[in-house]
Amino acid sequence: FLTADIGTAFLMETSTIEGMIINAVALNFILGMDETIASALMSPMAKHMLQNVEDYTWDSGAAVETDREAFQRHTQDTAWGLHSPKLYAQLVPPRLMVMLVISIFFICKYYSEKCTPSADGGLVSNPIRVPKSSRMSFLAFLFGPFPNMVPVEVVDDIT
Repeated sequence: FLTADIGTAFLMETSTIEGMIINAVALNFILGMDETIASALMSPMAKHMLQNVEDYTWDSGAAVETDREAFQRHTQDTAWGLHSPKLYAQLVPPRLMVMLVISIFFICKYYSEKCTPSADGGLVSNPIRVPKSSRMSFLAFLFGPFPNMVPVEVVDDIT
């Protein structure tokens, strides 16, 4: 969560398209760093074994289905319509929906923490405050992505 939170704030603070592209590439580099380190430290034999691992097949022990069961399953599969939830579950990947929910969460978190509503209904950014200390508590670090759970103390006076 912390990487997604920092990455969202990192990209939301960018004001130009060029900066957005550069920051997105930098964020992609940071997110891919674990795979790069793992591939550099693994032996060639371990890499070969990982590339050739087969999927685990679950044998439920069920008998071979009869013609009647196969026909019933086929009729259920073809009974979809435009109002069928199964159709949309097949068309929209679940991982996409999860990523959309996570992205919406962090974008809403960003706006709720960094902006205040104005009189005309828009959002205005909050003034930037300096933290009282350069040290962060472990709880503030751990629960930082969750809004206002462990707030960081800031200096009230802006000079």
